[in-house]
Parts: sequence; C-alpha cells; structure tokens
Amino acid sequence: MGKPILWQEITWPEVKKLSEESGIAILPIGSTEQHGFHCPCGVDTYNAIELSKMVSERTGVIVAPPVWYGSHPYFHYGFIGTIPIRATVQIELVRD
Repeated sequence: MGKPILWQEITWPEVKKLSEESGIAILPIGSTEQHGFHCPCGVDTYNAIELSKMVSERTGVIVAPPVWYGSHPYFHYGFIGTIPIRATVQIELVRD
C-alpha cells in the first residue's frame, strides 16, 4: 500500500502521467449541511475524502479535489449550516 495521491498536491506533469496510465480519478462528493449539535457541517465531505484516500492508497488512482456541495430535498432548504444546490446542478458539475 502506498500513500494517497491527491491532485492538489502534485504537479501537472504528474497529473498527466497518472491520467495516461489509468484515465480514472476519484471524485469525493459530500454535502455541507447541518448535522445537529454533534457533528461539523462538513462531516459528509470529510468522510468522502478519507474513503477516497483509502482507495487511492490501495489502487494508486488519483483523488480529485472534493465537491463540498450536494443536492438536497426541498425541506432541507433553510436549515442553518446547509448549503444546498439543485440536483440538476450537481449532475452537470459531475458530468463536466
């Protein structure tokens, strides 16, 4: 097992080499949202980042910078600490 490969910590020639070798990147996606009094608002993304790093360690695949925004059902809108985006926006972001 190696170290996780984080896109933001390597040079563009290294990104190019990894892209040519595997053509795959792991994209951690979480939400920034309230989780009551017991967890920080970024816990979903923190979990996605750590899981992505574990996969990278085992596979040598690069981890892209995380997406901190997620789509939410309408009733989440307005909760303090939650930054919602529309599902169509999230789909387009990942597709791009």
